[in-house]
This record gives sequence, structure tokens and C-alpha cells, in this order.
Amino acid sequence: MTTYRVMGIWSSILGKKKETRAQRILIADDSAENRLLLELILKKAGFETILCSDGTEAVEIANKQDISLILMDIYMENMDGIEATKIIKANKALKNIPIIAVTAADSLEERAQRIEAQMDDYVAKPVEAANLLKRISKQLKITAQMENALNGGKIISINSDDPMYKKAIKIFVKSLPDRINQIKVSFESGDLETTKRYIHSLKGTGAMAGFDTYTLKAIKIEKQLNSAPLDTKSINAQIDELIDMAKRTSKSRR
Repeated sequence: MTTYRVMGIWSSILGKKKETRAQRILIADDSAENRLLLELILKKAGFETILCSDGTEAVEIANKQDISLILMDIYMENMDGIEATKIIKANKALKNIPIIAVTAADSLEERAQRIEAQMDDYVAKPVEAANLLKRISKQLKITAQMENALNGGKIISINSDDPMYKKAIKIFVKSLPDRINQIKVSFESGDLETTKRYIHSLKGTGAMAGFDTYTLKAIKIEKQLNSAPLDTKSINAQIDELIDMAKRTSKSRR
């Protein structure tokens, strides 16, 4: 019964199941029972899995294996999940691997630690299969969107298959060229406060419409705008990348 429920949900998220076959997920958890549960959920959804019991092993495997996503327990011996995530995210070759925290605590202190370590999301223990798969789906779609943006491909919303987001996607795509032009004009005129306001707006609307690539780019520019000395050349290059991305952004797969 559970098998069909999970598979049905996963198929509705990603479409054809064959799309998940090449995805390999690393499970890092010091509990054998938790590793078994997560492995069962993921294998039923068509994923390949690799298991380890601490952060040191997770870092080693991430460096040696082709990993699509990591499920990272927070509290483990030898090296905890926070430290392991920091090491992985500091590596240019690995930093784009999505890392989802798997935690039973979720305190304010832990949330701050996850943000500082640049964890991409979290799921609470005890793990609910449908919620876990939806969060994995979102992170894999964001990764695919980022790869398309970097490689000159078509950029579409991660929510493009959801009718509820159709209007929001249409509005975002239609207004995108003007929005980016406002950023360019305000920055070139030296109006940093207005530039910051436009960038902050792009950061929020991008994520809401399922264009997380724009949110991540806006975060990077926002950080540069708030740094001293101001790296004008780098910021202009980032804005030019936004202009190029906008030309390749579409409201649908067609």
C-alpha cells in the first residue's frame, strides 16, 4: 500500500520515473535504522543510494563519487552534519550539490547553524515519505535549472507543471527584461540604494515563481553591493549575465 502511494506522488512530481534512475543520493546518518528507512523510501522512488554513518565519510564520498543530493543528519560522531556541509560547500567542485538536513531538533540555534553552513533545506524526523520526496524533487529541479542557466540552456520555472503557478510564472517572465533593465540603469547611474531595492525584489519574486536561479544570482549581487570596496566590474558582469539569462527564460517547456 505504501509503495504505491509513494511512487504515485513521485511520478506526479517528476513525470516519467526513468528521469530519477541516474540520480544518486548519499545518506549520512549515524543511526542504522534511519539509514534503512531513508534507503527504502528512496529506492522505491527509483533512486540509487550510498550510505555512510558520519560527516567524515560523507565528505570523502562526495569527493570520490558522482552524487546528485545529500541527506545529512545533524548530530553524528567524528564529524557532525554542519561541519561536513561547510567543507562540501567550500569546495568549488561540490558546492552545488543540494544538501538536505535530516533533524529531530529544529531549534532556533540549529536553524542558524544550517543557514551558516549553507544547507539547502531540511526535513524533520520522523521522516514522512511524501514530504521528503517533494523536497528532494524541488532541490533536484533547482540544480537542473542552475545547470541550464550556466550552460546556455533554456530556463524554465521549477513549478512549470503546476497550474497554480501559471499566472505567477507568466507575470515574472513578462516583467523580467524591464526589471533587469531597471537594475542596470540604476547601478550605472550610481544609485546604489535603488539598485539594492530592485535586487531585493528580484530575489523574492524569483523564488516565488520557481526561478530560484534568479534568487541565487540576486543574493550574490546583493552581497557584492553591500561589500567594500565596491567591485563595479564584477557587479556589471553579474548584471550582464542576468540580461543573457532573461533572453533564455521561458514560461513553459515549449
